[in-house]
Amino acid sequence: MKSANQHVQNGGRTRVLKAETNYFGALVKLIGHATIPTADEERSRAEAAS
Repeated sequence: MKSANQHVQNGGRTRVLKAETNYFGALVKLIGHATIPTADEERSRAEAAS
């Protein structure tokens, strides 16, 4: 892995993960986004699994 970092944007409502590496000589960049739930949107693990 060449590098990986994470940060929060959009006023603390979106988590961003960025990673990059070399794969057979090509630079591969991956970017993932996830919404951080507000207090009203939070669910327990049991609720999320159902």
